[in-house]
Amino acid sequence: MRELKIQDIIKILPLEEGEREALNKKYQEGDKDVQFSLQQSLWGIFNDYKQSLTELKLNELLAEVKEGKHELSKHMNQEASQKVWEGFDEVLSGKAADRQQIQAVREKLQGLLN
Repeated sequence: MRELKIQDIIKILPLEEGEREALNKKYQEGDKDVQFSLQQSLWGIFNDYKQSLTELKLNELLAEVKEGKHELSKHMNQEASQKVWEGFDEVLSGKAADRQQIQAVREKLQGLLN
């Protein structure tokens, strides 16, 4: 887990590019009160988003346990949380965007073949 800046949170949240740019601009150009307000709001939204993703990942792991693909353990919530953080790291490093672009190209190629 890494220390996040507000710009990292804006990058992680599922926003359109224009919304990201607007939030970054508002934060950069805002006075201390605006920055504080944005920080409070964005951290709250980020924590809710992280919790939702962790619950989804935990449910996926439990489904894998049911299918016999994963072993049940008392650390599954921690494992789910770790997988969420790994996803965040991919977004911040740009790997997730690269994968999305590759997938879009694959889909276009599939369309040509069909």
